[in-house]
Amino acid sequence: MGIPAREIHGRLRRRVRQRRHQCGQGPPRSPNGNPHAERFIHSAREECTDRVLLFDRGHAEKILHDYAHHFNSHRPHQGRDQLAPSDNPNVIPLPTARIKRRQAVASLINEYHRAS
Repeated sequence: MGIPAREIHGRLRRRVRQRRHQCGQGPPRSPNGNPHAERFIHSAREECTDRVLLFDRGHAEKILHDYAHHFNSHRPHQGRDQLAPSDNPNVIPLPTARIKRRQAVASLINEYHRAS
């Protein structure tokens, strides 16, 4: 004779429960596995590495380092009411003055600042 159906179903249920607890998120390359990293990777790829011919690993690291600096200190973020992470929300706005342009990340990104 074989194994009773109740025992098979119990074993199957235990295995499914164990596997559900073992794998928390899903396959490693599944989309939106980590939405914060996915957003940065998408932005870096679209705004930076797709527009530059990268020669070697050192060049890629330099470009990505410059982009990460721009991303974290100058680029406005939606979660911070369009403020950059390094901006102070209590800054008193200055009157309109001359605007200066500064190029960043191998001249791919233009940053604009008030002239002093």
